[in-house]
Amino acid sequence: MSTPYPRPGLKQFNPLGFLLIAGIALASFTVPSFAHRLGNYGTDILTRNSALILEGQIASLRSEWDPAGARIYTYIEVDVVTVHKGETSSDVLTLRYLGGTVGDMTLAVLEQPTFQEGEDVFLFLRPNFDVRDVPFVGGIEGKLAVSVDAATGRPVLIGHHQNFDREETVQAIARIVLPVGGK
Repeated sequence: MSTPYPRPGLKQFNPLGFLLIAGIALASFTVPSFAHRLGNYGTDILTRNSALILEGQIASLRSEWDPAGARIYTYIEVDVVTVHKGETSSDVLTLRYLGGTVGDMTLAVLEQPTFQEGEDVFLFLRPNFDVRDVPFVGGIEGKLAVSVDAATGRPVLIGHHQNFDREETVQAIARIVLPVGGK
């Protein structure tokens, strides 16, 4: 007597193959967990990890290949309006960061902020920001665009994952940078 399975043309069930396919399908529908960790930088974390915090306007930006022709870097010149933490010896600060477009070639870097000429910004810069490929604290979190809330008329800082009231942010930075009783 013959058994009805396996039938010709049908393959036998493979539990390992099923688990592999189910795992791939599940992974394609989930959000990577690192996205949640990167999106929770508050003023406190940004301030404590910054060597320089400033407000300014993007005067110019350009992207170019490094001398070896291996990487694209973007250079932005920031007209410094206000320094909230740290010091800068110039009213114009040039920052270099990894990524940009030269001709028809683009190097996109995950979690790296983008800028527009004339944009008003609030920047949180890491220690040794002048020699780093990612000079911003928290990557994209270290750049906030300065805008005005249409409903209240108050200045706001627009972040990638959250927005901040400008005045409250400046006060919070001052409390961290200048401890009670400080000058």
